[in-house]
Amino acid sequence: MSSKKRDTLSIFAGIIFAIGWFILIDGIVYYKSITPKPSPTPTPTPSPSPTLTPDLSSNIIVNDTEYFDSFIISKENKETFNLKEIKEKEKEKESYISITFPYYLPAIFSTISLICLNIVMLEDNSSPFSSEHTTAVRAWLFASLSLGFGCVAAGIVIFVVSFPASWTGATFMLQPIIVVASGILLLFARKASYEFATY
Repeated sequence: MSSKKRDTLSIFAGIIFAIGWFILIDGIVYYKSITPKPSPTPTPTPSPSPTLTPDLSSNIIVNDTEYFDSFIISKENKETFNLKEIKEKEKEKESYISITFPYYLPAIFSTISLICLNIVMLEDNSSPFSSEHTTAVRAWLFASLSLGFGCVAAGIVIFVVSFPASWTGATFMLQPIIVVASGILLLFARKASYEFATY
């Protein structure tokens, strides 16, 4: 392989690596821009003398609290809540997913996998000098690839479980795939570089 082709492969590997991180950042920013944080659950409004006169025969009493229609009145402190509003706020909280640090782990470890994968050369996989050296290189390559594909699997899980059918979920899945592909491409580009240097 010519030096020009080798350099082209290396540059292409770097470009797709950058694209992988770019789409992940884009997906996170997009999610935060279209998904506002849920507002806190409304606090009870003090009502010293509630004017509601529901049919007490249909009430349900749980822990000194009477439930009826769309309101709750506490016997203890006479505070009135709008039950419908509370349910809406709770539904907002359930639908909102905060993107915390664990969601970034597949992206981080896929990048580490790329670095580990390219610490060694493919030519070391068949080294004539020492069988122990060859075995160590093969184990290192296997561990690096396993880490990379594990990150791909984790990205798919995040997409399916946390962000199904959404651009943000797709970016969590695509980023490790692109980064691992970039690492493999760079590994073969370095092999081509080694072959070119030996002639």
